[in-house]
Amino acid sequence: MTENNTVVALLWNGTQWFRETVDPTEGGAGIYFAFAPDGTPSVSYGNQKMKFAWRSPNGTWNVENVEKSPVSNEYCALRYDPATGEPTVAYRKGSNLRFARKVGGLNGTWQAETVEAAGARYIDMVYDFDGRPAISYSDDPDGDGWLSALKVATKVGSTWQIETLHEGVVGDGVWASIAADEDGDMIATHSVSRRVSVFRKPLGGAWDAGTYAAEGRDLGVAFDGAGTPYVSFVNNNQTSVAFDDGSGWQTERVEDGTLGGSDLRRDPQGGLGVLYEPQAGGIGIGFKPAP
Repeated sequence: MTENNTVVALLWNGTQWFRETVDPTEGGAGIYFAFAPDGTPSVSYGNQKMKFAWRSPNGTWNVENVEKSPVSNEYCALRYDPATGEPTVAYRKGSNLRFARKVGGLNGTWQAETVEAAGARYIDMVYDFDGRPAISYSDDPDGDGWLSALKVATKVGSTWQIETLHEGVVGDGVWASIAADEDGDMIATHSVSRRVSVFRKPLGGAWDAGTYAAEGRDLGVAFDGAGTPYVSFVNNNQTSVAFDDGSGWQTERVEDGTLGGSDLRRDPQGGLGVLYEPQAGGIGIGFKPAP
């Protein structure tokens, strides 16, 4: 998170939360936190430059540029390649969706490429069943200055395969999110006029036409340990989750009196955690144990 123009990480030591300064020189937007395969905490964030920071065992943070030239910093996504353990970041630079990989791992060198010319203000990323990066993002295909499409780009070999999941009214593609489970199923979401649409793709299949899940914004998506898809969202100052129990989408309340910023993650045991902003200030976490 950002405090007084400083990027700060909150870490759990098994007993209590403690904070460490990640970047004392500037704040950041679109902050995304992820653990490296060896458990190293790391952060990607934007502030004109696209930046990446990772924690040394002695508690100091190493801060470096993914890309030095000016980038857009609303959202980015940080994921580790499951095959190589290399950090990868998706972000927007001007009118381009960009993808960068730190070849060689934490001590390697960043290499960046353009995925597509797109209005990718909202971005999320996952690795699919075949170990390929898949990025969900918003776009403005008619060039009128308003977002109106949800897309997914998957790197197949050396090229990016672009799929449009939905194109329509102003707002399509907002809060784009994506997740995959171990069986190869995938879900992608966006919210138009606070109507959350969920698109599903089975292993070896194609994306469906989408279904309505709930009313909300600030989306996060994940599968729990049983393979059930979940979407976190905020609506009417309440953080909730929607899940598909096989008969349709059901809703559970996480907490009342919240402002937004829901982020949904799965833990190693298959449980789920929701990160959000309480009205009273600070950071809230809601947890659901593994099924």
